[in-house]
Amino acid sequence: MQGYHPTFADAPANPDHLDLDWLADAFLIDVVGRELTPVVGFSWGYRRFLDDRTELLPLEPAGADAWPRLKGRLERDYDGWTAVS
Repeated sequence: MQGYHPTFADAPANPDHLDLDWLADAFLIDVVGRELTPVVGFSWGYRRFLDDRTELLPLEPAGADAWPRLKGRLERDYDGWTAVS
């Protein structure tokens, strides 16, 4: 099989921050040259409690604002790359 094999890895750590909601968006993207096109996205995260418990939040489709929010950051941080809407 040719091409990229999709991977996802993240290991957020907030040992000193109790009582928080940690949320993130992740996207499967199509890469052609230096152009990034979203295929599908999801939101995920966890909740920390004051008693040091941690609870996973449910996976959900990424919100309509997620890709446009990331698009600007990607294009700013990676000169010469284009994130397609």
